[in-house]
Amino acid sequence: MRGRPVDRGVRAQNSVGSVSRALRPYLDNLEFRPLPDTETRYASMRNGDVDLIFGGYNDELIRAMRDQKLKFYYGPGDLGEYLLYNFNRPPFNDRRMLEAVIRAMNIPALGASLYNGRLVPADSLFNTDSPYHAQAASDAWPKFDPEKSKQLIQEYTGSGGNPNFSFKTSNAPNRVEFGEFLQAQMAAVGIRVDLRFYDLAQFSSQVVQSGDFQATTCVGTIDTPYPAVWRLLHTGAPNNFGKYSNPQVDALLDEAAGTMDPSAHKRAYQQVEQLTGQDLVFAYFSHSNLSTITRPEVKGVDRYISRDMFFATTWLDR
Repeated sequence: MRGRPVDRGVRAQNSVGSVSRALRPYLDNLEFRPLPDTETRYASMRNGDVDLIFGGYNDELIRAMRDQKLKFYYGPGDLGEYLLYNFNRPPFNDRRMLEAVIRAMNIPALGASLYNGRLVPADSLFNTDSPYHAQAASDAWPKFDPEKSKQLIQEYTGSGGNPNFSFKTSNAPNRVEFGEFLQAQMAAVGIRVDLRFYDLAQFSSQVVQSGDFQATTCVGTIDTPYPAVWRLLHTGAPNNFGKYSNPQVDALLDEAAGTMDPSAHKRAYQQVEQLTGQDLVFAYFSHSNLSTITRPEVKGVDRYISRDMFFATTWLDR
């Protein structure tokens, strides 16, 4: 699953008639409603305006877990929430600045302040229980170290670089809070961050898809490595919004996609994880729990970990 904005609520209507349910979906129709932020999505679910929402972030899932009048579905998957850099623009065309940002972020503080204490730290493309995960990737991941971050910034500025950057994200309340957290963390090591917020449609099309950013944020979950990882990391791939390119990674991704040998498939993706970790392609900070949250009368929910659904099995107990 590729990283993308999440903004939908679903209103369902039961099917009627004498045709056997085995021959068609249970529902007459589905109405998808664009909902601009996490607060609007959750409120629409709670007051009955929609029957089901796709939760994009931790705060929606946590609230649903505490609400006995709602049902929730989720799975940890791989990937998660991360900062996305633009490799074609300074300062992130220099590895020193990629590492400086990662070392300046206090992940436990982020979890305590924005994630209800339930953030699950991420430091690699695949979860630790994935067969494609290599422990070496996690071991090599830069740890929180503000002094090391300052040293890297000084080296970069000494070579004539400007470490300040703009951070673009959506204007959803939780993304605004995240931007303010990032701004404070970077200020502590001497980086000035210019925050710019957009409505979701603008953010998706004018910022992420057009590549008009220095740094932004994404969330996504992977069910299986192919084609999701290829689309994220291969040179020129459609979801490679940061324009990352590494010929060795490209070759491994092509090998993994083409082999029928399970051991070669696994080995190739482990090497992709290690190489992209060394290149600091993404600044991982949290594993994502992309959720589906429903009112209690919604039955037959059938979904991937990535939250994509098979609506043919869904029905309403009304």
